[in-house]
Amino acid sequence: MKNAKINEEQQVLFYNTVATMNRDDTLSLCIKMIENARAPNYTLVNQLKTMNKNRMIIAMNNFIMKGHGMGMSR
Repeated sequence: MKNAKINEEQQVLFYNTVATMNRDDTLSLCIKMIENARAPNYTLVNQLKTMNKNRMIIAMNNFIMKGHGMGMSR
C-alpha cells in the first residue's frame, strides 16, 4: 500500500476503528497510516507522540483532508 492515497473509505474505517482503541493503539494506527500515505508527514508523526487521543484524531483528520485538497479544520 506504499504511496497509496488515503481515500474516504479509509477515513471512515479509521474513525470506526479508533472509537474502540486506547491511546497507544490509536498512535500506532495513525503512524502506520501516515507512513503509508503518498506524502508522509514525519513531523506530524513526532507530534502525535505527545498528543492525547482526541487531539490525534483531529490531527489525522486534518492530514487526511489536506491529502484530499480540502484544507484543514480548526
